[in-house]
Amino acid sequence: MSVSSRPALLKLDFLIIGGGIAGLACAYELSRCGHRVRVLEKSSGLGQRAGGIRVPPNLTKILLEWGLQDELENLANRVLASTFYSMETGEAIGYLEWKEAVIQETGADYLLMAYDDLHRLLYRLATSTGTKVTYDACVTKVSVDHSAQTSCAFLANGEVITADIIIGADGYKSIVRDAVSKRNNNGKPSGMSVLTATIPVETMKADPELYALATTPEWPVWMGDSCSVLGYQLVSIQVSSADFFIDDKLRPGNVEEGWDIVESMHSSDMSLCEPRIRRMLSLIPDALRTKYVERDPMEEWADESGRLVLIGEAAHPLLPCSMHGPSLAVEDAVVFGTLFSHLRSHRHIPVLIEAYQDLRLPRCKTVSEGELNNGRLVWLPPGEARDQRDAYMKASRASGSDHWDEGQLRKQWEEVAGVFGYCARDAAEDWWVNWGALRERSESINPLEFKYDMATDMVIAPSKTVE
Repeated sequence: MSVSSRPALLKLDFLIIGGGIAGLACAYELSRCGHRVRVLEKSSGLGQRAGGIRVPPNLTKILLEWGLQDELENLANRVLASTFYSMETGEAIGYLEWKEAVIQETGADYLLMAYDDLHRLLYRLATSTGTKVTYDACVTKVSVDHSAQTSCAFLANGEVITADIIIGADGYKSIVRDAVSKRNNNGKPSGMSVLTATIPVETMKADPELYALATTPEWPVWMGDSCSVLGYQLVSIQVSSADFFIDDKLRPGNVEEGWDIVESMHSSDMSLCEPRIRRMLSLIPDALRTKYVERDPMEEWADESGRLVLIGEAAHPLLPCSMHGPSLAVEDAVVFGTLFSHLRSHRHIPVLIEAYQDLRLPRCKTVSEGELNNGRLVWLPPGEARDQRDAYMKASRASGSDHWDEGQLRKQWEEVAGVFGYCARDAAEDWWVNWGALRERSESINPLEFKYDMATDMVIAPSKTVE
């Protein structure tokens, strides 16, 4: 299912800083409705080392709308369940299964895929509609030229690029965010690091337990004291991927924030972990590591001029390797692009940007808080809270879900509907129908053209088409 694009009547020049998932998704949404888009990315190109990502139904729906069904069938695998293990003993504590009827109600499947596969798909989409992507482009500063009503990006090589609007899709260390807000958003270290690694499935065949984990259609979660492990199947490249959330006390030395640090996995003290985790680590020579820094979400996603705008983690930083990092970024792109497909006049730019923030900020705040709460749940130290969690999960697992009645299905739907059932395009179009078009129409009508009908005792607006 592919959704047709609506050409904007007024077409702008957009410059997007950052060529990751947020930047390329936004570029595609804007260029497909006729805007001129250029993306500047500081890395050297596609194919950067990465692991796996979770693609929840709210993101899968968008990818299907963009005509990527065949690609997803080849590159992603569908999952409906997750087993929760003790990181210390390996005991299966809980089992989460999304029932088929509930997933169907969300409108799409829950998938696992390689980050690089999704990145390449978005690059292909964006460039197919005219987006120009420039790599090795290091932006050092952005500013607004108020007299010319344009924005400017200054590159390390001395080049200056102007655009009607600059979009900061440059992540949690955003250059654009620093220009939007003077508030210090360096955040505070959480005391944890995240490592992501991949293991060829072929190398796991000699270990039946590990091979079963790598080939079972679910994503396992190990829960420990200030640490956890998430597993992924990446069918397109025949590897198993794992994200390790580890207390910094278990690893020597300091680590910076960013995904360009490669470390040996053998320097971690994982001696207290269950045997499968230790055997898994023995198969991983090294991994990408980043520091987990806690940051507050931005309160303003654009500067006063409306010429500098934030999207993705530049606006709402999330836990590294979170479920909804990619999905929220792509939702941002869809809402922003849908709103700007209705652009007819420069005077409407601030209105559309305000609508974008009003639609996205509460959504991102709610989902981000839920993501962090889920993280805290699996990092509990030994004690009463962990005992209560384990008892609840064991009871739920023992009760099973093979014979759920309508009431149980409805309860699960109510738990996931707000997150998985969300449709970004519908949210933007609903705003346009209820507010945007009405406001535009009211601006186009001359009050002197209203007429009074004595027969109906009503004031009648002129009948005219807004152009």
